[in-house]
Amino acid sequence: MQSRRRNLWVIGGGKKGVGKTLVAASISMVLARMGKPAIAVDASTEGTNLQNYLGITQAGPSFADLLENRASEKDVLKNTAEPGLRLIAGASGMLGMANPQSGQRERIVRFLAGLDAEYVVVDLGAATSPHTLDFFNLCDEGILIVTPDPLSMHHAYDFVRRALYRNIQRKFASVHSVQAVLKEFVESPDASRPRTMMDFYEQLCSTDPSSADKVAALVDNYRPHILVNMASSEQDQRVAEIIQSASKKFLNVDLHSCGLILSDPGVGGTARQTVPLEPDGALAKQVRQSVQSILNRTLPEESSPAAGAERPPLTTPIMGLNHNLFVRGSALHVQTEDMGNSGKCVITQVFSDGEIVFSIKSEYPTTNTDPGTRTRLAELMRKQHFDVIRDIENGRISALRPA
Repeated sequence: MQSRRRNLWVIGGGKKGVGKTLVAASISMVLARMGKPAIAVDASTEGTNLQNYLGITQAGPSFADLLENRASEKDVLKNTAEPGLRLIAGASGMLGMANPQSGQRERIVRFLAGLDAEYVVVDLGAATSPHTLDFFNLCDEGILIVTPDPLSMHHAYDFVRRALYRNIQRKFASVHSVQAVLKEFVESPDASRPRTMMDFYEQLCSTDPSSADKVAALVDNYRPHILVNMASSEQDQRVAEIIQSASKKFLNVDLHSCGLILSDPGVGGTARQTVPLEPDGALAKQVRQSVQSILNRTLPEESSPAAGAERPPLTTPIMGLNHNLFVRGSALHVQTEDMGNSGKCVITQVFSDGEIVFSIKSEYPTTNTDPGTRTRLAELMRKQHFDVIRDIENGRISALRPA
């Protein structure tokens, strides 16, 4: 019999009070009701609310007891009133116990992935410590919770930024060139303007092009989900769009918006701490839509095509690159776009006073059924984009030379 793959979902964010624990409990219950056995893990440092939301009031052996060999796996797994859903409580200290040099984080992830459940849902809480960021980066699906509040939006973007740079730091820990550029970006920010991931690539390319390509591939595959909670209306979906736009512009990260949960006056304070999620209630339906959105995005990746089978074509264009320049008295905008399967090419255009003054097109480098196509397309876009910028600055594009 084929073994069942475990999926580790982590609920995170940068601010307290955005409803991460309620969302974690609700996602766990919805997965169980969809016939997907789940285990919820309370790793938040903000209390033991997850077990309260799941209707468990009696304390028992904790995850810390398990790690220190004071309890067995069976002892720490608690049944909930929801069929197919169990809970591991008291795991808030596990991130602090994870020594970066000891591989403890990876051991914890392996333990959680080896649990007898199809899905493991972890409530991380609001911390942004290196331990928390590392755990978020080690999961299968990271889900960022944000509310329509400017401070929450700021913290959500900052969480993505910190998590991404932390991921690069750990994955390229032994590469001096990457660490040097990363240190400069993190410790010596440019006060005149925000530095972007494209600035990072360009600076790294000048000393270590090979590592720059590898960092670009890592970033291209870094795609957390974002869920808007406590929304007052469907218009608050704009919150996710704003954070998506900022993440793409400055970090080159494509966040996946997995849904929106409207505020419910009945879900305030302690009102829902011991009340089950109503199967036909608005909250359950909204959470189910979010869960289904994540599943739709991830399930095709869980089963690889059979040997010799044709892979599905790349259907989602890679988002573009944009730079503003001021060269020889002219304000210019350089824009590079992937035209997707309809055009099968990458186009870079230069605008001056709203008019296109230069354009260059490159055909796709390979068949779009190649599994490495996205990485190669991203590299083609970066190379073409910055080649045009250099040619402008060096006066090699005739259309931009003064008459």
